[in-house]
Amino acid sequence: YQSVTLSPNTDYVFEYEYAIKTGGSATNSVVGAILNGHYDNSAAAVASNALVEHVGMEAKGKFGDNSCSGSTKMTLQFRSNSIGEVSILIYAVTNKDAYVDNVKIYPL
Repeated sequence: YQSVTLSPNTDYVFEYEYAIKTGGSATNSVVGAILNGHYDNSAAAVASNALVEHVGMEAKGKFGDNSCSGSTKMTLQFRSNSIGEVSILIYAVTNKDAYVDNVKIYPL
């Protein structure tokens, strides 16, 4: 979780890469989201409505591992809210290791 203040009512790109170690459950996932606001606790953040969200389930190995066929790059577009207060929320639901790297927000 990371709160961010952006320019209000502006189009942005949320970009990140994730990897999930192979051999786990078919439902293993890494969730990346831009939330509509800043939050004081994680329960409220997870329960909120996201401006954009992706549930990634590609398991290709781990970064830098010889068995990894490459990370999965996500590029998601969103529009900031009227006050520009948004949050990045990334979490994994896995029984194997998951990794996230190169997290960015930039204007469209």
